[in-house]
Amino acid sequence: MQGGEDFVQSVSNDEISPCYLFIGQHPLTAPLVQRLITALIGEASLEFNLETIAQEACTAGAVLEAVKTRPFSPGRKVVLLQDPPFLTSAGADGRWEAEAQDWEKVFLWLSSQKDIRSILVIESDCVDKRIGAFSRFKRLGPVVIDVGIGGDSSKDTKNAASAYVNGLLQRAGKKADKGVVDLILDQVGHDPVALGIEIDKLISLAGPRERIGLDDVREAISRQREEEVFRLADAILRRDKASAFEVISRLLADDVHPLIILQTIANFLRKMALILAALSDKQGVLSMQGMTYQVFQKEILPNLKAFWGEPAPHALKGLHPYALYIMYRDAHRFRLEKVLELFARLPDVDLALKGGQCPSRVILERLILEIIER
Repeated sequence: MQGGEDFVQSVSNDEISPCYLFIGQHPLTAPLVQRLITALIGEASLEFNLETIAQEACTAGAVLEAVKTRPFSPGRKVVLLQDPPFLTSAGADGRWEAEAQDWEKVFLWLSSQKDIRSILVIESDCVDKRIGAFSRFKRLGPVVIDVGIGGDSSKDTKNAASAYVNGLLQRAGKKADKGVVDLILDQVGHDPVALGIEIDKLISLAGPRERIGLDDVREAISRQREEEVFRLADAILRRDKASAFEVISRLLADDVHPLIILQTIANFLRKMALILAALSDKQGVLSMQGMTYQVFQKEILPNLKAFWGEPAPHALKGLHPYALYIMYRDAHRFRLEKVLELFARLPDVDLALKGGQCPSRVILERLILEIIER
């Protein structure tokens, strides 16, 4: 897997691959795809040497014919393949198996070029890396640039999301003060749909003002997010599924994006894992059910800070000591290994929410049940 900056530099150095695969939602991948294609064939040839095949026309035969066809202008040719169904579990359904030999002919032809003149660029909004089709596809040797959830904390994903946010603000005639974009990403995550919703709120709040500051973000996003975290976390801690479901229903009714709710749950699991790690440490902090907040502040909090070290883990930055006290007090209801298992399940939940085959409320309620009943 190659980084988002590295692959463009490699093209500039004439280290060209016959195939590139971009994974992630199109608002994030589109700028990278555009940069790559421009680097491969030049801006002047975009109209003549670029052929796009949409999802409904995606067959191995169509792709093989496209890569074999000479470009209109001298130089390289790029065939852009958008959302091929064989890379998703919902779209595979034997499609890859039925065309496997034909797809292997495509990649055999591409890889056998002595002087690479035809390049296949694949842009896929959602890839299920668990299915056999993806494993077989990867063995064919594409360069993979992943800006999807798997890279949620990676530099490439953050850079792409930052560029997307800055682009939305610039198109609205707004400029962000220092730290604004980082705070937005920290509060909302990297999903472009969720980011778009929250940026619209910021633009509306700013009105005619050109600049958007940290206070605007806190007013439009952070305060609401803190209240959501507290209500949902409190319901989960009390194992009150009815209240948790009510919070989720209310958030969805208020047009809070499902992926923002998922991030709230993910942040809860991160914090709980850090607390449980401190509790499980032999020389760490002992559990004290029923302790008062004053005892926690005086005897427990300093030991927790010492255990976590400086600087504090990112998931705990800005967390009020009282909120930490509530989580610590009820942490005995959870087990570290189970919390880590649940956290590992979140990419599957993210994939399900993006797939749209099941209502978001049902997917999120199932996740809440898994957390509460474990």
